[in-house]
Amino acid sequence: AAKASLGWTGTMVSSAPLTDEQYLGASGPSAEGTLGLCHFPDPEISQEPGLRTYRAAMEKYHPGRPVNRYTLYGYVFGRLMLDALVRAGRDLTRDGFVQALEATRNWQSGGIIPPVTFGPDNHQAQRAALPSRLENGRFVHSGGWSE
Repeated sequence: AAKASLGWTGTMVSSAPLTDEQYLGASGPSAEGTLGLCHFPDPEISQEPGLRTYRAAMEKYHPGRPVNRYTLYGYVFGRLMLDALVRAGRDLTRDGFVQALEATRNWQSGGIIPPVTFGPDNHQAQRAALPSRLENGRFVHSGGWSE
């Protein structure tokens, strides 16, 4: 009944970190139709500014290595941590770093993830995903970010 209400006939349901074309490619055509919640846009084809910067960094520092959602994860959250480290200042302490993270407001990733805001009672960077379906070996998003 749930599949019929979505209009999809997927054979599997996948959520990050399993919602990656390279991982599901191991299944060959049997993965076709997989329903997923992608935590990032397609790292190979998305034209979001942050994705273009990520691909350029991968080409510069890891030429020939494939882009995927795993390296994108490390890239975007590494940038988020770097932002907090810079704001924490040169005399870095654990408390200063935590305070800098908790002061993060509307941090922009260039479209890789939704804007991030932290606080003393909010340490979760990403609460949304892109509902998607595997079509011809690529996840196609059925809309925007969904919490």
